Amino acid sequence: MNLKRILLLLSAIACLSVNAQEATVPTWKIYLENLKKGWTPDNYKGDMKELKVVDYTYKGEMNSAKEISQIVDAMFADQAPVNSVTKEIALSDTTITKTDTIINVIKYPEFEILTMREKINAGKLSEDSISTLKQQIKESIPTGTGYVEVVWSYKGKEYRSISLIVGDIPVDCITMGLSTGGSTITKGIRKAPEA
Repeated sequence: MNLKRILLLLSAIACLSVNAQEATVPTWKIYLENLKKGWTPDNYKGDMKELKVVDYTYKGEMNSAKEISQIVDAMFADQAPVNSVTKEIALSDTTITKTDTIINVIKYPEFEILTMREKINAGKLSEDSISTLKQQIKESIPTGTGYVEVVWSYKGKEYRSISLIVGDIPVDCITMGLSTGGSTITKGIRKAPEA
C-alpha cells in the first residue's frame, strides 16, 4: 500500500470515528450547546432572542420516586425562576391573490422572569395550580429521567434553573409555556375570473 492510500484510509477512519462520536451525543446536549454558542431558532422573536444559555451541568438521572419528588419540588421552590408573560405580540403579513386573501401571523411573547413567590404574590399563579402541576409532573416522569442545571442570561441578569430532559429537550420553568409560532389563514374572497 502506498503512502497516499494509507493517508486516505486513515482519513476515512478518522471521519467515521468523529461521526460515531457525534451520533452518541444526546440531543439535549446538542440543543444546549447550540444555544450556548448563540444560536437561536428562526422563530424566536422579541424577548425570546434575549434568552441565552450561559452554561449547564448535567446532574444525572432521577432513580427513585423520592428523588423525582425532590427535584420537582426544587424546580417550583419559592425562589426558583419562572417566566411571566406580560403580553403576546402578533405580526401579520397579508397577501392578496386573484382568488384568496392569505394572512400569515407570527406570535411571540414578551415576558419577564420572576421568582415563583413573586409570580404568586402578583396573582399570576396560585399555590393550587403549582401543587397540581407538580403532582402531574411527579406522576408522569419515569425513573431514569435526566436533569440539568442551566444558567440563563436574560436582559443582563443571570438565572439558574433545573431542567428535566423530556423527549430529548430540557424543559424548565423559564422556558415552559414560552413559544413562538405562526399560523396561516386563507380566505377565498373572490371568484376566479372566467376564461
